[in-house]
Amino acid sequence: MSPDRQLLTALGTLRRQWRQRVLLESVVWIATAIVLAVLATWAITTWLGGDGRALWTARLVGYGLIVVAIVRGLIIPLMRRASDERFALYVEERAPALRQTLLAAVQEAHVPESQRMSQSLSARVMSRAASAIAPLHRGASLERERMTRAGQAIGVVTAVAAVALYFGPQSVRDGARLLFVPFGTAQAATPERRVAVEPGSVAVPRGGAIEVRAELVGFAASGAEIVFRTDSGGATGGEWQRLPMAPDADTSQFRSRLFDIVTPTEYYVESADVRSPVYRLTVNNLPAVSQVSLDLKFPAYSGLPTEHVDDGGDVAAVVGTTVTVHAKVTRAVKGGALRFDDGTTVALTPDSDTTVSGSFRVTRSGFYHVDLVAPDGQTVAGSVEYVVDAIPDRAPMVRIEDPGRDTKVSNTDEVTVAVRASDDLGVVSMELRYRVNGGPEQAKKITDSTARRPRDAQGAHTLFLEEMSLQPGDLVAYHAVAKDGGGHEGTSDVYFLEVRPFGKDYRQSDDRQQGGGGGGGGGQQDSPDGFMARQKEIVSATFNWMRDSATSTDKKRREDMATLAIAEGRLRTDVSELVKRLTERGVAKGDTNFFKIRAELQQATVELQAAEEQLGRARGGDAMPPEQRALQRLQRAEAIYRDVQVQMGGGGGGGGGGGGGGQQRAEDLADLFELQTDKQRNQYETVQQGRPESAPQQEVDETLERLKQMAQRQQQENERMQRMADQMRQRMAQESGGASGSSGGSAGASGSAGAQGAAGQNNNRPNGGNTNSGAQRELARQAEEEARRLERLSREQNNPELANAAQQLQQAADAMRRAASGSNAQGSAALEELTRAARGLEGARSAESSRGVQQLAERAQDLEARQREISQGVKAIQGQQASPQQRAEQLRQISQQKDELNRDVRRLESDADRLARDSRRDQPKAAGKVAEAAETIRDTRLADKIEFSKQVARGGSEEYASAFEAQIADNLRDVSEQLRAASGSLQGESAARQQERTLEATRDLVRGLESLRERIADRQGQQGQQGQQGQQGQQGQQGQQGQQGQQGQQGQQGQQGQQGQQGQQGQQGQQGQQGQQGQQGQQGQQGQQGQQGQQGQQGQQGQQGQQGQQGGGAPNGSNSGAPRMGGSPRSQVGEMAPGGSPMSGQMAGDATQFAREFRLRRENAEGLRREAAQQGIDTRDLDRAIQGLRQLENSRAFGDPKGLEALQTAMLERLKDFEFAALRAAGLGSDGRPAAGARAAVPGEYRALVEEYYRSLARRGGK
Repeated sequence: MSPDRQLLTALGTLRRQWRQRVLLESVVWIATAIVLAVLATWAITTWLGGDGRALWTARLVGYGLIVVAIVRGLIIPLMRRASDERFALYVEERAPALRQTLLAAVQEAHVPESQRMSQSLSARVMSRAASAIAPLHRGASLERERMTRAGQAIGVVTAVAAVALYFGPQSVRDGARLLFVPFGTAQAATPERRVAVEPGSVAVPRGGAIEVRAELVGFAASGAEIVFRTDSGGATGGEWQRLPMAPDADTSQFRSRLFDIVTPTEYYVESADVRSPVYRLTVNNLPAVSQVSLDLKFPAYSGLPTEHVDDGGDVAAVVGTTVTVHAKVTRAVKGGALRFDDGTTVALTPDSDTTVSGSFRVTRSGFYHVDLVAPDGQTVAGSVEYVVDAIPDRAPMVRIEDPGRDTKVSNTDEVTVAVRASDDLGVVSMELRYRVNGGPEQAKKITDSTARRPRDAQGAHTLFLEEMSLQPGDLVAYHAVAKDGGGHEGTSDVYFLEVRPFGKDYRQSDDRQQGGGGGGGGGQQDSPDGFMARQKEIVSATFNWMRDSATSTDKKRREDMATLAIAEGRLRTDVSELVKRLTERGVAKGDTNFFKIRAELQQATVELQAAEEQLGRARGGDAMPPEQRALQRLQRAEAIYRDVQVQMGGGGGGGGGGGGGGQQRAEDLADLFELQTDKQRNQYETVQQGRPESAPQQEVDETLERLKQMAQRQQQENERMQRMADQMRQRMAQESGGASGSSGGSAGASGSAGAQGAAGQNNNRPNGGNTNSGAQRELARQAEEEARRLERLSREQNNPELANAAQQLQQAADAMRRAASGSNAQGSAALEELTRAARGLEGARSAESSRGVQQLAERAQDLEARQREISQGVKAIQGQQASPQQRAEQLRQISQQKDELNRDVRRLESDADRLARDSRRDQPKAAGKVAEAAETIRDTRLADKIEFSKQVARGGSEEYASAFEAQIADNLRDVSEQLRAASGSLQGESAARQQERTLEATRDLVRGLESLRERIADRQGQQGQQGQQGQQGQQGQQGQQGQQGQQGQQGQQGQQGQQGQQGQQGQQGQQGQQGQQGQQGQQGQQGQQGQQGQQGQQGQQGQQGQQGQQGGGAPNGSNSGAPRMGGSPRSQVGEMAPGGSPMSGQMAGDATQFAREFRLRRENAEGLRREAAQQGIDTRDLDRAIQGLRQLENSRAFGDPKGLEALQTAMLERLKDFEFAALRAAGLGSDGRPAAGARAAVPGEYRALVEEYYRSLARRGGK
């Protein structure tokens, strides 16, 4: 072969490899287009439906995608015929090692032999080129990389297509069939609609059960029915019977259970006129489970009694619960096992010939089957799937109700901190923890309810600041911690007590009042409060980071900590710059106050540096002390700065001249802090403007709408459950009437919790299995998401109403999970909690709108007052004779004040627009007036006028400037009047809402006072036990043990005393306190008939057998009383009891703490009285209760335990009489009787007692 032919043949081989690569890449294009076409067809038919227009549109789009891929990926590349020279250039580009050898040889090969310069030279060039490209032939190395990528792409596209077709919804497969089935078939024009049923036709052990699942294919429907008939000869034998099926979380799937199948049964599933094939269940003689009952032994720390579920199988219990499963079998078995979804098994042991049992511990959610082993060793797999829903034991929710905000105090104040905590299983203890100036953390125990563990605990502790040796500028950071029995801790937000100088009046500087008739006399500038505010935010953020870090991801924790470190570093830099300015100006040398400011800021810089380093190392706990010490230093500097302002304001009086003797120092102060103020303003106001204030309110509105939707769905679930139960009862009545005594069985079904699940022999079972669990659990999941969202919003906005709504939502979610396991009452409880949460959110939204309108009116009044001051200043400048330097300085100050006024006016306008939009639903009249105020600001161009007035003040005449300032003042007055009118037109709460809020406040007050009485009894009992140990020895210990056992019985029985009502202390625990020994005494006084009737319900541990100790000096109680620092006289000198014996120091401290808490409750009761009087409720009983609280405020009353108990009992009796009066004013509950507790359903075993209690109150009230 000649060299030229040899070269062109080798080049042709490379060209074939190129075509192979093009074909392979075209396959990728076409396969991708086919997948996209199927997905497009599915999307179009889903959105437009299955009519002819949608089918033609889907086919047009799908075929268009495929055609475009064929043309683009296959036809166009192959149609491009490249010449040998061009193809050689292509090869040269991908094989640079050829160095243009191939291109030169191909060009030479196309030259006729007669025209070649040298035959031998040309032959040598072509032979060398052919040899150079020969290695490229082996393994198609030239196209190998791109062919490999194309092959991989084909694999990925194929995998995606397989997943979509085999694991995707049926509608995807229908879309593929629409595209690729010929047009002439009827199946291609109509999507397949069918009902897929599992398990179909199977053999079932006699008397056993089976779970039927149905999936709707090619269509959607809101419901499905299982239709069955049996071969029995009973009244319903041979007749088709219908029962609704329960939807799963996926609405295209339904399920139901057939129980007690003793004869062959036929069944099918029908939905939306689409019917599945008829399936047949045959019966064999293998053993089967006919009934499952459960014993739930909750964790010991929960204090809950063991719960027995007669018939069920589904489990919804707190993590750590031990569940004992008792399976009743149709015939004797050798054994069995509980088979869980994770593959683990628990052996079942025979208890008798008809029962097997086994236990497992709830650790996670899942499901299980009950498998049996026949006597011959054959394993019979359980066909019914029982659900295990593990409810987590959540940490308590705790918040500080009073003061509930940062507070400015003097060093002699007494600050009473009221704390409230709630937990799903009960609160064991509450503590108040605080740090003084970043020092060691101190803890004061508020409650210790180990025996009773209330679900809603309240308490208070008074901080006596005089005992802490504080001085102005000091800082006390405090928060509350609550613990439950499982060791979980809940933490409140952190708050601060800022110590101010005693007797100082800072209103002058706060209100921007100047000390003269205008001019520059006041020297007023913004203070460096921003430093303290920024550091306070960092301290709070660090505290929140420590509190919430357990539930955050590592990445988020690192990011948050880095943000805090950066913020602390920027603050340190700003403080350092201010210290540098003070030093460079030399101001501190001639002024003691400036020297003190610089010293405090220098110390703050050191602490900020230490805190920044700890934050950079992600050590939040180690960063807290230096952060708080830095905050203390900044507060002291700010206090000195304000003192300087007050001094300058006091000395600046004078008629509008230069501003008095404080002029020079005012200018120095303004120059020093001007830069820092601008920095802070730019930094923080930009952030605020970038984050719309309406976002949280919008989120609350969206959450409220979702809550209403969930409540509607829960109502539908409850109604469907009731309908199914009614249908089952009717069917059972027919069977029992037509086949009385017959042993012929049938199949029954249970569609939901509370529906009868059997037909035939076993017609007594209340619940054959819960098949609505999917829908209920989906609702529970959504409720938990909304609860978390509300909890976050409540922390961000410090809104207790949102926190209450979050707690109610969480309780609703737990109730939904229990309803999913077969509890009718829990479904109703979930609906009630959802409704209460929605009402709470509506109240919070309405209250927020009202507060917003009132705040706008206050801001407008402040703007009006500031404009009057500016007008006076402008007038003074125009009329005085001052040097050019003084006049320039005064104009600069006026200009700065106008800039601030302009900025605040613009902000008022935007806030008014936002509030008008947000309040239209709740306060339409007020919203309209707010919108008019915003429109007035725009129409009068108020912001532009304020900006232009700066030029008028500089260059206009006195008359012109005064007239212009008066015009601005008139405009602001109009805006202020409109907003005041909006505030006056606020619509109050509806009468029903007011009554409901009054009832809730009354219940809270009763619960708080009962909690306080229990804590007092605990302290007295502990003191009595300590004294008795030294006098009665072993007998005293036995008596104490008996009393503790008595409390344990109250906690375990779950129906006794205050624990049985799950937080209904205000209702259920009343009866023993009011002498109702014949009712509540039967529960709370078992085994203690010798105990006094007044004390039987309050757990008086130290009272039985210890009355001899009550009259004398009481021993020391717990050390959780008032703080005793520095040897306060109150901790060293005992108070005198009425009997003449002095109380010990610690007992006196406890008495003082309790007395302060009674004072707080009395203040709450007085606020309640004002609200009740406005609603026309009789307050005579409440007035008597308030008088009793006044007596209890005297700590001397605590020296007589009997008298103290009598006072508390009488006071609580009056409060509960008032509560009943409020109930009568509000009307009865929706079910025709008073709504006990928090409008919750009363358990059946307690209903008669509660109703009798209210009847007794009614009889007494009518006398």
